[in-house]
Amino acid sequence: MNINEKQSPDAGAVNNEALNLEEFKQPPVTPNGARDKRLISVFDLFNEKVEEEMFLWENLIPAGSLVTIAGPSDSGKTMLARQLCIAIAKGDSHLLNQQLNLIYKKSIYVSTEDTKRDWVFKMQKLNLSKEEKEVVGNNMSIVVEYENLVQLLTKELATYPVDLVVFDVLTDLLAGDLNSTTNFRTFIKPFKALAALHGTSFLFIHHLSKKGETNNTPSKINLLGASGIEASMRSVLELRKDPNDGTIRTLKVTKGNYVSEEIKKKLLKIKQTENFTYECMDYIQEPFKIERTEVKNKIEELHNSGMSIRNIEKKLNGEGISLKKTAIYEIIKKARLNYAKIFTTKNQVIDTTQYK
Repeated sequence: MNINEKQSPDAGAVNNEALNLEEFKQPPVTPNGARDKRLISVFDLFNEKVEEEMFLWENLIPAGSLVTIAGPSDSGKTMLARQLCIAIAKGDSHLLNQQLNLIYKKSIYVSTEDTKRDWVFKMQKLNLSKEEKEVVGNNMSIVVEYENLVQLLTKELATYPVDLVVFDVLTDLLAGDLNSTTNFRTFIKPFKALAALHGTSFLFIHHLSKKGETNNTPSKINLLGASGIEASMRSVLELRKDPNDGTIRTLKVTKGNYVSEEIKKKLLKIKQTENFTYECMDYIQEPFKIERTEVKNKIEELHNSGMSIRNIEKKLNGEGISLKKTAIYEIIKKARLNYAKIFTTKNQVIDTTQYK
């Protein structure tokens, strides 16, 4: 954009200049008298064919859209995104029992954290057959030098369009203030245009906020940075480790414009294999959310029965309540103070709990 060029409202700018109404008395027309193409007739919408396949990856990634997947550190986001790119390049019909609706059978992975050497190791760990290596080799590309990325992708997609581009990781690509919605909208605008032009989906790997890391309930508000990040995405996914088994992950849709409420209440349970891939275990109902007071009461009851903090942790985790021993200890400690809050005066001991 020229430095003297006015920024469009879509980029987040607010134009407060007074309008010259004389310029708008005659509606602008093209030389042949047609209306401006940016004005879409609703009549045309009624007659246009509806695209039956709204998803690139069923229930998870809409076609031709912007998506983010987030999760705690070491939750396996990169591994899952890499497996998705490889499945697309192979032309697979399904991944983790979810249907893939492919147009180009090609993918691009933009990696800001891994070098070419890292990718050599990871790709050779997959144990692909000779035929699979040839197919994936021709249909999947890796980018580790990501300067002038918009220009690179604009040129590449114009000649060789792909189904999916993965950005790993968002925070390395976004210059400026991560907490600025205006800044993020300016950053995301060219990728949104490329998605609309080529039907390509863009998957941004992202981090959770500190609060989101400690929040055991998957939610779109757990994302690090401005609310504009979540608002710009058609789908937000959250990947977490199982508290009892480090090889198991749960994948949940925390925002999905085209996803049913029934799907949003479920978790896709997957298991890591020796080949650095995942296999589907089940689509399970999200555990019932228990109120904090209920959890505290349960911990106090278990502790009063003589159960150790370690065993309380195991029991709670087995019931889908993820709490560390330190958190359980703090709850027990506070409970003791509440039940025996006393202070000593010169001649007497007064129980203060009766005044609460």
